[in-house]
Amino acid sequence: MRCPFCQSDDTKVLDTRLLDDGSQVRRRRECIACGERHSTRETVDLNLPRLIKSDESRQSFNEDKLRSGLLKALEKRPLLISLGEAHITVNMNSVPNDPQSPFVTSGIRVGTPAGTTRGFGESECKDITNWICDICDDLENQSVIDEVRAKVGELCSRFPVYK
Repeated sequence: MRCPFCQSDDTKVLDTRLLDDGSQVRRRRECIACGERHSTRETVDLNLPRLIKSDESRQSFNEDKLRSGLLKALEKRPLLISLGEAHITVNMNSVPNDPQSPFVTSGIRVGTPAGTTRGFGESECKDITNWICDICDDLENQSVIDEVRAKVGELCSRFPVYK
């Protein structure tokens, strides 16, 4: 801490006390160079983590901004949201021979390696396909989503990744 009298950076702490509500610390200091004493009040700066943007600028992490960005990205993809709530993860993919632009992801891809790693067989893959269809029939039916989530949890507990 810099001495306010001689500007030396070499000071020692003589006494430390919490102030009022504990959000500040008062330290009594003595300058090694000139011998003068002074007090400092210190508060914690909880401005972490910081994000580095593509233009090299920095800004504080904002959970609400992240959440709103994800929801905006998924607003045209209600299927992803409903399947995610049921703990089924799929990727958006373009469909071969689709008349839409290749930049429009109009299909989904289910990652079979995740299932085979767990040891899923043909019957388990059929179950997952049926559950996806159940959710597709009514994307906003929370009771169907909850029912499928329970079935997914039971299936994953029967086929753990690690034994």
